[in-house]
Amino acid sequence: MTSLGLLFAILATTFSCTRPFGNMFLVTSSPLQTYTVKLTGQKERPRFFTVEVRFDAYRQGSPIWMNQYLHSGDWMDISFELAYPDHHWRSENILHFYREENFRNRDRGPTVATLINDTDQVIEYLKLESEDIFLIFDLHPHSKAVLEISPPMSDVQGIGIEGKFSNGETFQKGAGFDVKDKRKVPLTYTISLNDNDISIASSFLYSP
Repeated sequence: MTSLGLLFAILATTFSCTRPFGNMFLVTSSPLQTYTVKLTGQKERPRFFTVEVRFDAYRQGSPIWMNQYLHSGDWMDISFELAYPDHHWRSENILHFYREENFRNRDRGPTVATLINDTDQVIEYLKLESEDIFLIFDLHPHSKAVLEISPPMSDVQGIGIEGKFSNGETFQKGAGFDVKDKRKVPLTYTISLNDNDISIASSFLYSP
C-alpha cells in the first residue's frame, strides 16, 4: 500500500468511528423532581463522524440508568435536534421526546400505544422508540400507561422497547407493522409484558 493509500485508510477508519460523547446539552426533571434525565453528545448533524446522543437517568438524585444510547447518525441521517426538538414530561414518570410539527401536519390523529405491565415486578425503567422516544420509570405491577406517538412517516411503523425489571431482569423486543393502506385510520397497539413473554400487537395490522 502506498503512503497516500495508507493515509486514506487511516482517515476512513477514523471517520467511520463513532465520535466520543460527553458534552451535556439538556437537563430535564419531572414536575415533582422525582426523576432527572441528562443528555450528552452531539445533537447537531456531523460533517464527517457518526455521532451519538446518550442519557443518564436519576431517581431523587441517585443514578438508575446511566450512559444509555438514545440516538446516532452521520451526515446522511437526520440529527437528534431535527428529529426530537421537543420534549415533555407526560406524567411524573414518563418523558417524551418528539417533534410537535409531526402531530400538527398529519391528516389523522396520533398513534396510541398501550403499555401493560402484567407482572408482579416493577418495571424500573423502559425506553420505547417509534417515531418518538419515551423514557418510562417505575411502572408498577399490573398497571398500564397510554402513550400518544407521532403518526407514521412511511409505509411501516416500527415499535421497539428495552428496559429492566426491579428484580434485575432485562428485556428487549421490537416489531414492525405494515401501515401502507391505513393512512387515515387511527393506529393502536398493545405492548404487554407478562412473566413468560413480551408481545407487541395490533388488532388490525400485521408485521411484514
